[in-house]
Amino acid sequence: DELSRFAEIVRRGGELDGVRIMRPETLRAAVAPCRRLRPDLATGLAPMRWGTGYMLGSTRFGPFGRDSPAAFGHTGLTNVAIWADPERDLSVGVVSSGKPGRHREAGRYTDLLDRIAAEIPRAPRGGRR
Repeated sequence: DELSRFAEIVRRGGELDGVRIMRPETLRAAVAPCRRLRPDLATGLAPMRWGTGYMLGSTRFGPFGRDSPAAFGHTGLTNVAIWADPERDLSVGVVSSGKPGRHREAGRYTDLLDRIAAEIPRAPRGGRR
């Protein structure tokens, strides 16, 4: 629950339940793109965009599902992910008992993240759902 609440804090620009946790400018700085989409050694050469504080989503590929350009957050090795997607009004915290490797179960993790993003549509431009 704490992971998803933290994701909700950053999705809302640094506040939750009327309490300011971080300044909006701190969050804006953390999601400012600082590296374009390209293979990343830290992620096993998976294409990744980075902000100064978070992994960033993309329209083509990203750690938070496909077609998630506004999403930002961070993943663990293969068993934890936290992200916010303001375009979907979505805050996610996932913890699993997965292990890294090339076994078929490892693919379920990325399938799950793709499925979460696919099931929740992006809000229309300029408006909320």
